[in-house]
Amino acid sequence: VRTEKMWYEACAQDGCQKKVVQNTDGSWHCEKCNSTMQDCERRYITSATFIDDSAQAWISAFNDTGLQMFGNVTADQLAVYKEEVEGEEGKFEDYMKQFLFQRFILKVRVKSETWNEQQRVKSAIVDLKPCDYKSESAALITALKALPAN
Repeated sequence: VRTEKMWYEACAQDGCQKKVVQNTDGSWHCEKCNSTMQDCERRYITSATFIDDSAQAWISAFNDTGLQMFGNVTADQLAVYKEEVEGEEGKFEDYMKQFLFQRFILKVRVKSETWNEQQRVKSAIVDLKPCDYKSESAALITALKALPAN
């Protein structure tokens, strides 16, 4: 998990998730809503590397899947903790280690796009579920039984 920039500051108005900018007085301004508020809502926009038996890939995760990846810890809660331990060398990284090497079943959207005349492939998690070995095994057994006997 990249821990440098794991979230962005978003508008706290219902239905709006646009990025906000902080004013000099500490308030936050949303250009879409054209409103100013005292607090913002932090939302996950992070990348992590996922590995299976065949390959490894960096994949982006947004707020809903980020919540699942980090055990329902919100980006606001994580930001508060990061501020609390700032200056304590390695404490935040040690906290984040608990989220490494988890097993998930992913549904990923992969897009190819051109930027500055270079082809890039972007991957983002659409759905993330913890591994359920019992149901996965049952599905494999059902698939094996459906194979023709030779």
